[in-house]
Amino acid sequence: MAGREPYRLKPLLIGYNLFLSLWNAHFLYRFLVLHRWGADVFDFRRPSFEDHSPLALEQISLQHVYLLSKLVDLFETIFFVLRKKPNQITALHTYHHFTVPIIGFVSIRLVGNSRPLLLFGLCNSFIHTIMYGYYGLSAFGPHMQPYLWWKRYITQIQIIQFAIFIVVGVAFVTLQTGHHWFYLTCFFGQSSLYLVLFIRFYLKTYKQQQQQQQQSKRKVA
Repeated sequence: MAGREPYRLKPLLIGYNLFLSLWNAHFLYRFLVLHRWGADVFDFRRPSFEDHSPLALEQISLQHVYLLSKLVDLFETIFFVLRKKPNQITALHTYHHFTVPIIGFVSIRLVGNSRPLLLFGLCNSFIHTIMYGYYGLSAFGPHMQPYLWWKRYITQIQIIQFAIFIVVGVAFVTLQTGHHWFYLTCFFGQSSLYLVLFIRFYLKTYKQQQQQQQQSKRKVA
C-alpha cells in the first residue's frame, strides 16, 4: 500500500464489525447455555475423553466454530493495511491476533471442551460483542463520535478480564485434576503478559490524550 491511496471500506467495515458483534453475542449465549450458565468455569476436573454424550459433542463443536471466528478476526489487520492505518497495528494488536488462534487450537486439541478455554470464551465473547459494536458504529463516520465516549471502558474491561484470569488461575492450579501443563502456563504466563500489555496500551493511549486535552485548554485560557 506504500504507493497507493487508502481504500474507503465504509460499507464493508460496518457490515463486518456489526456481524462480528452479533456473532460474539451468539457465542456468549451458547457458552452460557451449554455450560450451566457459566457454573462449569469452577469445575476444575478435566472432562473425560470417553464422554461422547450429545452435550459434550455440542460443547466441542461450539469450541471449534469459536476458534474459526478468531481467524475471521484477522481480517481486521488487513483492513487497517488497506486503509493505511499503521498506527492501529500496535504490538499488542499483532501479538493478540497472532497468539489467540494458536493457543485456542492447542487447547482444543488437548481437551475439546476444556474449562480454561470456556472461561476465555465467556469473557472474550462478551468483550468482543461490545468492542465490535463500537467499531461498527464508529465506521458510520465522524458524526457518531459524540455518542462513542465509552471507548476507554472497553480497554478497562479487557484489563479486568485478565485480572480475573489470574485470580481464577490460582484456584485452578490449586484445585485442578488431570489438566495438561499447557493450561497452567497459559493461565499465568499469557494472562500476566496480556495484563501488562493492556495496561501499557491504556496508559499510553488515554493518559496521553488527557495530557493533550489539558495542554489545549491551557493554551486557550
